[in-house]
Amino acid sequence: MSEKLQLNPLLNNFEQGQLTATAVGVRVFKVGDFDEASLAVFKHQVDTVSHFVSTLGTLTPKPPQVKIISNEDLSPEGKEILQKSGLDVVWVSPVTTKRRARLGAKLIGDKSESKGTFSYVDMLNSVQSGLNESRAVFTSYDVTARPKVLYRQMVGMQTVYDAWEKKKPGGLAIVGSMMGGVHDFSIPQGAIDGTTKIAIENVSRAFPNNALSMVSQDTHFSGIADNALAGKVEINGKLEPVGGNEDFEHAFEGMLFRGQDAVLLIDPCVENEREGEVKGIEAKYERRKTIYMVYANRLVDRLRRVPLPEERQKPEIVDVSNYDVANATLTEHLFFARIDENGKPEVLLTAAQKEKGIQAPI
Repeated sequence: MSEKLQLNPLLNNFEQGQLTATAVGVRVFKVGDFDEASLAVFKHQVDTVSHFVSTLGTLTPKPPQVKIISNEDLSPEGKEILQKSGLDVVWVSPVTTKRRARLGAKLIGDKSESKGTFSYVDMLNSVQSGLNESRAVFTSYDVTARPKVLYRQMVGMQTVYDAWEKKKPGGLAIVGSMMGGVHDFSIPQGAIDGTTKIAIENVSRAFPNNALSMVSQDTHFSGIADNALAGKVEINGKLEPVGGNEDFEHAFEGMLFRGQDAVLLIDPCVENEREGEVKGIEAKYERRKTIYMVYANRLVDRLRRVPLPEERQKPEIVDVSNYDVANATLTEHLFFARIDENGKPEVLLTAAQKEKGIQAPI
């Protein structure tokens, strides 16, 4: 892997206006009432996004549209802060979430952990609704605290996205960015060097997630990834609700059913840790690993049940374990990419991909 690129070379090779067809959704929300401390935290989050929006105007004459995503049942104090901010706010109604909770209770009974009070899935899907933009970036407020770095990453993700669309229209499920405190940097490097193999048990350490990811405008995240609708699983002796990691469920379904690819931008990357991520990151890896396997099992089982057109049959799943199908799918459709010194995207094939004769899609 090359030495990390600096900010200016990437920006200098960026076509002005490239991100104007992109909506940036930033999650800033609070469930329940505020106390003095939580209200101060919420205001800090909103101020951080406001600074990011104002800084974008100094980086490009045609900045992307930025939307704050918040819950419609936010307490009045929070709504007042957002209204005074002047930011574009997308209010997410709890109606869909409550309907999903009722459906979950009806379908799976007491196993459902959905309370109908909050929904990441609805927050993500709400950004897409009614937009003319061709893609959306999802991120968290703390990533916007470093506007130049975030802008650089969005430019890099967009560069990869456009190259894929040009070569393989509709062939991309998601582009994500390597982030300190979220991803284990040794995983992609080891996969490229051949000292590590990407598998369902370690991909959670490297997979793009909606801390910073880009998807097409017509992406619709599945409600099955939301609010523990499938009960609980045991992780390190403790029962944890299944839910979240919407990005993996969406991307793996695209890989498995539609032959789409997922890409992780590893150079440049967001170095240093996100606020609050380092503490307990190993526990998060363990939870993600388990949840990823739950989603993979569900999707492979569904593929076995649902007949596909003849040209889309996947005979390789017959008499093959779900684990092996999941790993083969990741090998075929999960790619790592960098932006080279000329501002062009380059796919860095893993040793396993080279061994199987897989060609770089771009």
